[in-house]
Amino acid sequence: MNVSTRLVKLLALALTLFAAAPLTGQTSGEADGDPELRQLIRQLYVQGEFHGGILIAEGETVVLVEAWGIADHEEGRVLSPTDRFSINSQGKMFTAILVMQLVEEGRLALDDPLSRHVPEFAHPRAGDVTLHMLLSHRSGVPDYFINQLRGLLPMELDMPTILDTVAGMELDFEPGTMFHYSNTGYVLLGMIVERAYGRPFAEVLEQQLFRPLGMDATAHDPDLIGDRVPDYYLQDGAVVEHRKGIFVGDGGQTSSLRDLHRFMLALGSDRLLDEESWDLMFTPHSLPSEVPEGAWPPAHQDPYGYGFTLPQLPYSGASTALAAGHGGAGLGSNYAVRFLDSGRIVIIWNNMAKVPRRMEIFEYLAGGR
Repeated sequence: MNVSTRLVKLLALALTLFAAAPLTGQTSGEADGDPELRQLIRQLYVQGEFHGGILIAEGETVVLVEAWGIADHEEGRVLSPTDRFSINSQGKMFTAILVMQLVEEGRLALDDPLSRHVPEFAHPRAGDVTLHMLLSHRSGVPDYFINQLRGLLPMELDMPTILDTVAGMELDFEPGTMFHYSNTGYVLLGMIVERAYGRPFAEVLEQQLFRPLGMDATAHDPDLIGDRVPDYYLQDGAVVEHRKGIFVGDGGQTSSLRDLHRFMLALGSDRLLDEESWDLMFTPHSLPSEVPEGAWPPAHQDPYGYGFTLPQLPYSGASTALAAGHGGAGLGSNYAVRFLDSGRIVIIWNNMAKVPRRMEIFEYLAGGR
């Protein structure tokens, strides 16, 4: 099937959805939802700004959970709030927590040099890069994925080859002096976690995070394929091929709206870390103003802690409040955030490349209707 035929089918199914009732995943005991809020979500979908699933909660109370769009145009399946989806870089939150659990146990230290734990990463400056710098994207280690997008590294390389290549590159800046996002840094952290536990990263995630939190629909799935995983689409309707595998540490797991809600509820609690560790996680170690001049992609617009972005978002009227979370892009796009003082949670995912952080939603929840 060529792209134009595929696009016609995709648009035909979309028109069917416009005329249909909302695809809602409410269950017994949940609020019926704010009709104006539901209309806002529907409007974002109709305008092409949203194509996926959304969950909004006030602590444990789920206010809204819905899905809008196409999961598989060949089968005529629409998206469901129970679909699993690639969380992309949101998995960095998991990696940072695993590292901090090891720090609490005394098995790692934040000032440990990278060279101590991954000696085969033979960069001449590896001894000057610390775990703190890797967690907060202050290491200067080049981002393998950005170099792939630039055409400087082939997409099909395995991670050992990628790391050997990156080890031969100059650092982006002097370690500890600037802020630039690095997927490579989080892969190295994932390798450190694996070695500390002596088990595959997937097993560590399951034992330390997913099972304790009841995240039964979340997995470090090598093929990004599982029950109720939708297709991913380009803007022209072409289906994006799933990656054949993912690396450890920098994200790419599959999850669901409900599971990410469970995870976000656990932020700041002793179910995962002690208070001192959470304070470090939510300290703005890196600021947007510290990104190197001319860096690509553009600078992060929010401060960064350990594995979490720390935005100030509309919360009540004209006031903002501190939130913690992470976005992700690759297979579709997503964004999950929790207001730390109140427990308001917003989780959005798209199986098309859409801007996942919808300020219209935050402004509406703040009362700016």
